[in-house]
Amino acid sequence: MSDELDWRLEIGERPWMHGAKLRWTRFEALTDDWDHEHCALCGSKFMTGDGETLQEGYLFREKPHGSLKPVEERTRFHGHYRLVHSPSEDEWICEACFVDFEGYFKWTGERS
Repeated sequence: MSDELDWRLEIGERPWMHGAKLRWTRFEALTDDWDHEHCALCGSKFMTGDGETLQEGYLFREKPHGSLKPVEERTRFHGHYRLVHSPSEDEWICEACFVDFEGYFKWTGERS
C-alpha cells in the first residue's frame, strides 16, 4: 500500500481492525431478515447463492453466533424510515482488501 490515503480508509479505522484474527469463511445469512453483508472497507457485497456477489471472505467474529439480537432489538425509527441493524457484530473483509491491508492492520488470516 502506498503512503497516500487509500479511499477505503476514509470510512475511518475501527478498533477491531488492528491486530485482528480473521478466518476465511463461506457467507451464510444469519437470520431470515438479514441476507447479506458488506466488506468493512470497500463495501463489496457478500450474499448466498447470487453469482454477482462474494460467496466467501475473511470474517472477524468477536462473539459467538448464540449472541444474535432479535429483530425487535435491532429496529429503530428515524422519521418515516425504519432502520434495522445487523443481528451480530460480525465484520467481513473481502480477499482484495485483506491482501491490500494485511500488513497495515497487522491481520492474521486463517484458512481451513
